[in-house]
Amino acid sequence: YYEMLLFIEINNEENIQELCDDIATGESEMGSLLHENYLLALCERDRKKELLPLLETIDITRLSSVDNIACIFKSLGRLSLETYAELFIELLKDCDQGAQCMSNLIYDYATSMKNLAVRNFP
Repeated sequence: YYEMLLFIEINNEENIQELCDDIATGESEMGSLLHENYLLALCERDRKKELLPLLETIDITRLSSVDNIACIFKSLGRLSLETYAELFIELLKDCDQGAQCMSNLIYDYATSMKNLAVRNFP
């Protein structure tokens, strides 16, 4: 996690891409929890370019905690990735971990969206 954050902070694009390739292919000696933490670092820094290919390959139902799923949903909201939010909601409906907190995940997504229009009622 901190390794990815460091590479992001110092703009080391080569190492960021190398770690993303490891996550996408699953061909590394690192465990899936470490891959998950790298993914979370990308979400926290809203690295859309690197996230998009990874969102195609991750199994949202296998993440280690609801908090990690919430972090991804917040990033999806900030990056306006509605298609992935809808896809992940569908996948999580049948998963015990996701089904129990579906409304919280939708809330996390919606409140993270930029430029939400607020309407005042008289």
